Amino acid sequence: MLATAPEVSLPPLAVKRVRMGYLVPEFPAQPHTWIWREFHALTQAGIDAEFVSTRLPGGNQLCHAWSQSARERTTYLMPMARGEILRAIGRWLFAGPGVWWRLLKTLLRAEHVTPKQRLTLLALALPAAKLAAHAQQRQWRHLHVLNPGNSANLALLCSLLSGLPYSINLVGPLEHFGGNQAQKWGHAEFGLVMSQRLRRALREQLGPAAPAEISVAPLGVDLARAQRKTPYQPWRGAGPLTIYTCGRLNPVKGHVYLIEAIAQLRAQGLDVQLFIAGEDEHSGAGYRLVTEAAIREHGVTGAVQLLGATPEDEHLAWLERAHLFVLPSLDEGIAVSAMDAMALELPVIVTDCAAMNELVDPEVDALMVNPGSARELASAIARLAHDPELCARLSRNSRQKIAARFHSGVSAGAIAEQLTC
Repeated sequence: MLATAPEVSLPPLAVKRVRMGYLVPEFPAQPHTWIWREFHALTQAGIDAEFVSTRLPGGNQLCHAWSQSARERTTYLMPMARGEILRAIGRWLFAGPGVWWRLLKTLLRAEHVTPKQRLTLLALALPAAKLAAHAQQRQWRHLHVLNPGNSANLALLCSLLSGLPYSINLVGPLEHFGGNQAQKWGHAEFGLVMSQRLRRALREQLGPAAPAEISVAPLGVDLARAQRKTPYQPWRGAGPLTIYTCGRLNPVKGHVYLIEAIAQLRAQGLDVQLFIAGEDEHSGAGYRLVTEAAIREHGVTGAVQLLGATPEDEHLAWLERAHLFVLPSLDEGIAVSAMDAMALELPVIVTDCAAMNELVDPEVDALMVNPGSARELASAIARLAHDPELCARLSRNSRQKIAARFHSGVSAGAIAEQLTC
């Protein structure tokens, strides 16, 4: 077993711990495992992070062993009780004309928003005031925001009201997170992005509104947990070839192409089974129905199983049980699920989309195919099925890559460096 990456250490000038808020929309949800990992890495790096969230997620999102602990650590801004609404209004009223004028300018200058979205921005002034009061009570030095959607609007309004500095983490294309981006980023103290590609795009799209400091800090793996109990063994023809994938059920994840690839492989006589972990945004009433229809259409009902929202422990267990991990995404940042698989020394097949080429070196630590091609997915799976030596080589190399560059201490260290220098 390879040694894990070195722990994050405090910069030399840090003389005491820093307390900050960590704003995550609808926390804790199924995809938030990496945030929980980063939280512990931040603690190790000298940052006392305290969670705050827009609201509690619905459905079966609280699926991890740590979910209840995370919920108990989180302050929720919405819904607001009558007393909280009155106090929020009072906080804005007593802020004075200077703050009112800054709020009005913010509303008027918001770009690429509809009239309804501008009203939503105004309505966010109330939970922003609640956030400001909580930050003052908890003596936060800083607020870190997971993404530049409405959570960043909350941080912006909170900063206008209280002066609390904030930062933003961009984990996907900027256009996915709504309007008013120039103001959100223009007031941010610094930014984090998960890939070089996103940093280039962010600077191009924002121009002078981009923060001076934008650090590349990929979402990461907890290497202490992501360790195999038994050595990886390639498939050698005995029993079914087990393939595992993990990602929310959404068109962008490309599951339908992987399902079609499974059908092609079974038609060629390869005994292959696919297990898909993840759920849609509507607790099974949304894109899951499309995925189920694709399974029926391709005649692989007995060979493809939807696991639903999968706790972290079960996710890691599946990575150890499977022969291959396949991520068929059409668009992706740098997928944490693929990092997890590589950390567990599992041979990985990914698509050449977005920034995935910053994670893998094709033919060295993973295989890479074009997105949206069931034929290429099937060909790559068949290649690994019939080449155990290649599987063993990818297995050996993959964890080295994660241990060097993609552990949870990377993003935590980037935040700590900004706050303790």
